[in-house]
Amino acid sequence: MKFDGIERLTRTTTPPIRYAVVALAALAMLASACSSVEFERVRDDFATRDANSLFRLHVVTSPAPAGDARLGAMWSAMARRYVNHHRDFIAKKASVMTALDASACGDGIEGVLHLYPHLMRTSSGARVRVVGRLIRCDDGAIVWEARAADAWSADDDNVTAVRSQYAGEFGAHVEPFVAPSFHALRALLDTLPRPKLVKDADIDEKIDLGQ
Repeated sequence: MKFDGIERLTRTTTPPIRYAVVALAALAMLASACSSVEFERVRDDFATRDANSLFRLHVVTSPAPAGDARLGAMWSAMARRYVNHHRDFIAKKASVMTALDASACGDGIEGVLHLYPHLMRTSSGARVRVVGRLIRCDDGAIVWEARAADAWSADDDNVTAVRSQYAGEFGAHVEPFVAPSFHALRALLDTLPRPKLVKDADIDEKIDLGQ
């Protein structure tokens, strides 16, 4: 079992964008969110190779933004919940790793959703740049990758409850980053491809995790 794709990421300080392709149809459908998406790419063989087999994910933020493990944990938890509620994958685990490696797989995990965020405080909130990759566990191949970047206000009335939830869970110091992180993740994760959950057991598992 090889993990060349995962190990290569640990040596990449600036994520490569040579495969950058913007999906114009998705931009038209999700104009507000996708205005923040700078590129996205899905492997051509996703429909035949992965759509019926790559469901169970481990969400990993690596490295933690600014070395803040609790902020990184917030990112992983927020992404896991978003995927379970709004996408068709089954996000089973969420964690933070200093360096992403093959240990992110195992225990029934079929893919790693790797998040590589950079956050910078602004006078009104934060500027966020994040690269996301979906990595297949059995061979380390990058199935999907995308990048989103923008600046958002910390005081967003639309996510007041979300701000309180994550500040209570991960500490008051993360609160200025909650709304910007949520908007960046929503824009990024809405470009994920859609697997085909058809087995009752898989559907039930997803429903249980989404509750």
